[in-house]
Amino acid sequence: MNKEQKEDLQKSIGETEQAMRELPAGQQAAMDEVVKILKQQLKAIDDLSNATFSREIIDEGGKKIFRNPDYERKPPNWKLCYRAGRETIEAAWGCTKQWLEELNKTK
Repeated sequence: MNKEQKEDLQKSIGETEQAMRELPAGQQAAMDEVVKILKQQLKAIDDLSNATFSREIIDEGGKKIFRNPDYERKPPNWKLCYRAGRETIEAAWGCTKQWLEELNKTK
């Protein structure tokens, strides 16, 4: 994991932790925000279900970018999950799909 990926992951974790700390008892609006953040994180993994993981990153001017322009336009969380690799993402898909289904039932 490179520095940018670590920063993106730390930011995501920090946002989630902050939302959880600010959750006042009995406040559904605060809980809705936590669920929204969790859905965003899980969606980044779920969105990779149709990604092609074979040699899609190229070097352009000393910077690694995605050959596929659609992939290059994806948000940082999606790219972080992509770079984790197919095996890691496939292992996470089962839990991710189940969590998303459960979270979607709440709204």
